[in-house]
Amino acid sequence: MTLRIDRRSLILTGTLGLGAYAVPGFAQTAAKPATGFTHHVASGEPDARSMLLWTRYVGTSDAATLRVELSESADFAKIVAGG
Repeated sequence: MTLRIDRRSLILTGTLGLGAYAVPGFAQTAAKPATGFTHHVASGEPDARSMLLWTRYVGTSDAATLRVELSESADFAKIVAGG
């Protein structure tokens, strides 16, 4: 079975298909608000005894709890501080 498409049908179908994207709510997904660590972690002002760490956490509700752990090793075998 051979499918024959003439130029007029192709242009009409393509125009209707692309036009559907302009209709609000059709073929579009609702944007979900970003949650979690949206800005990763930044550091600054290091000296021999301290360093400033900064991050931004966006929870799914106002009652979000954030816990922090600090380790000397990458595998977190020994936790040296936390809160």
